[in-house]
This record gives sequence, C-alpha cells and structure tokens, in this order.
Amino acid sequence: MKKYLFFSAAFVIFIFSCSLSRKNPLDPVFSGIYAPSVVENIQVTRVNATTSTIEWNAHVDEADSIDVDGYYIYRSFHHNGLYELRTTRSKEDTLFTDNTALYNGDDGVWSYYKMSAFKYVAEADANIEGTRSGIRYHGDEY
Repeated sequence: MKKYLFFSAAFVIFIFSCSLSRKNPLDPVFSGIYAPSVVENIQVTRVNATTSTIEWNAHVDEADSIDVDGYYIYRSFHHNGLYELRTTRSKEDTLFTDNTALYNGDDGVWSYYKMSAFKYVAEADANIEGTRSGIRYHGDEY
C-alpha cells in the first residue's frame, strides 16, 4: 500500500511539473534565443618562430538572423590537448596576431587554434557561445 501511494504521489508531481512555465532565458526549447553558428574561413599563418596571425570572415548567419557580438579564440599546444581561451575579439575584428605562438618540438607543429562566435543575451547577462570551429594550424584544418 505504501508503494502504491509513493508511486501515485510521484506520478502526480511529475504530471503537474510538466506543465510549469519555463522562465530560463537560456532554455533552448522555449527561449527563442539561439547560439551563433560555426565561424568559417579561418586562416592561420605562421609569421615567424613566435608569431602567428589568425584571419576569418566576419560572421554572417542570415538563415537565423543572428548577429554576433564577438569571437573567442582558443589555443592549445597539442592537437587533442586542452584548448584555453587566448583572446576575445569584437565583432568588427577579423584579424588577431598571436605573439606568443610557439613551436612545439614534441609534435613538430605550431600552436593549434579553435574559434567560436558569441552573442550577448541581456536576459541572462551572459554570452551565448556558438559551436567551436575545427582545429586550425598554419592555414590547415584537421
């Protein structure tokens, strides 16, 4: 009898909680807020032993009419390593010079980079980050 009451109460709570209104501005189903798509046409160029430049096309997401507020650039010294945030750029920036790019003798390559676009959402007072790009190094992509 106790099991029956417990499961009945759990079922009733579950049913009523499904109809609650959602007020989370980051809720991807009901908020109407969407993350930007992947940044494309990223080119990494080696300048010298300690400098690389990263260029990309300004983000345009015409399909979803999503305007971006800026870009995150991540760097790692290993292909499958931890990618740490290297810099944040404004939406007008399409070039970044990394003066601390280093040659990694273990892998025989330079720094690896990923990028993502972000959009500021006032309701959450936070940036919504889009999908990170594929790995780039010296103008190539993995």
